[in-house]
Amino acid sequence: METDKSKLYKGIVYLNKVEMRFLSAYVHSDIHGYPSDMKKMYDIIEQFILEGKPFPGNAELIKLMKCRYEVTDQDIRLYKSYLFKCLEQTLILLELQKQSFTSKLLLIKAQNKRGMTFFAEESYKATFMKMSESDFRNSDYYDVLYKLEEEWYKTRLNERRTEFDFSLMSEGLDKYYLAEKFRIATLELNYKEILGKQFTDGILPTLLLHMEQHPEQVQEPSVGIYYYCYMCFSHPDDESWFDKLYSLIESHLYSFPKEEQRDIVLLANNFCIRKINKGETPYLEKSLSLYKMAISSGALLEKGYLSRFTYKNIVTLGIRLKQFNWTKKFIEDNIHLLEKKYQSGSYAYNAAFLAYEMNKFDQAIALLNKADQDDVFMYLSSKNLQIKIYYELGHFDLMEYLMGSVTAYLKRKHIDKIYKDNYSNIISMLRKLLQLHHLTTSQRITLSARKEKVRKAIMAAQQLTERKWLLQKLDEIT
Repeated sequence: METDKSKLYKGIVYLNKVEMRFLSAYVHSDIHGYPSDMKKMYDIIEQFILEGKPFPGNAELIKLMKCRYEVTDQDIRLYKSYLFKCLEQTLILLELQKQSFTSKLLLIKAQNKRGMTFFAEESYKATFMKMSESDFRNSDYYDVLYKLEEEWYKTRLNERRTEFDFSLMSEGLDKYYLAEKFRIATLELNYKEILGKQFTDGILPTLLLHMEQHPEQVQEPSVGIYYYCYMCFSHPDDESWFDKLYSLIESHLYSFPKEEQRDIVLLANNFCIRKINKGETPYLEKSLSLYKMAISSGALLEKGYLSRFTYKNIVTLGIRLKQFNWTKKFIEDNIHLLEKKYQSGSYAYNAAFLAYEMNKFDQAIALLNKADQDDVFMYLSSKNLQIKIYYELGHFDLMEYLMGSVTAYLKRKHIDKIYKDNYSNIISMLRKLLQLHHLTTSQRITLSARKEKVRKAIMAAQQLTERKWLLQKLDEIT
């Protein structure tokens, strides 16, 4: 087995069986003119991978190839380089298969370059018709539309015909640019808060003015959804923007491919989560409703899997809305959609969370002991829940020990600022609660004033997912 895994090995293991067959056909095609020994080597590699065996090293490959003449280590490295190029081309072709309009656009471009005017015209009309009938209207659609119209313009020039309507080309470019600019601007706002970085606005102020002067642009789903996303994040206190975004998602989510549907729902949910973290509970229902939309459309799957973070977020929302029966069913029915390596840990944590909320503390602790300790976010979530259980049971010594472990963990690990701040704030506020529990008789005379000071600290914390729970526990201290 290779100790320094080659680029070929690192790339090829990501292919499934169907994609491996596609790669094999590419490698063995005579049109590419690759050496026969390279094809022989590929067959050996493919067999090893399909059988789940360790990737063979160079010496083992030379032995298994049984060539009639000497094959050197240098030859093997060269063949691997060729195969890696085959892998890259295969990935491109596989992607093109999924984007039929892009493929047709490239065909028309090739036909125009060769002066095949008749064929280019036929291809254009057929492609334009199929695009008109398509349900999708995302930015990629308008990107292809304006480029298709540009090729149609070139076709007309080849025919020596100068009359041409540029409106479709211009419209396609405008909608593509507006949708993409607002999508990227929204992502920048997201990462600005997560990473604490500033981004330049560029031409964005001009585009915002354009949208004010042309409000009809939001009627186009690809523009409207991302524009409203941007306005939500840039004007978080104006709830009307989210209402408009939600309405557009509800009526036009199917105008986007599954992958983009997922991105849109997760983006809108990021906004909901931030509002929820600030104690705005009406966004719990809105957030779960968005997830249910995405579950219904099948949009939540990425590469065939449901993200463990999305799974956890949905469970959390169901629990906070006290929809315990629905949540239990969701946990059981959807755990198989997670990647196998995450299934056991995710099930343990989320089932424990549900048990905790139903006051089944012993069951929750037993499940948490099975949660994944190697996953940073699962570790932090599990320890946070365990600390809360210890608090509920009055096991303050165990709680103090665990909080110390988590604090050390946060200092040791490289974690995004938003998450580090959140868990650090939770522990800081819990320590303040514990101080109130440990007050002496004489100190308890000032309990009300001390509680009010802690309340202000809890309310002032920027990142604090446990704000509501902490305030509840503060009120219970008498």
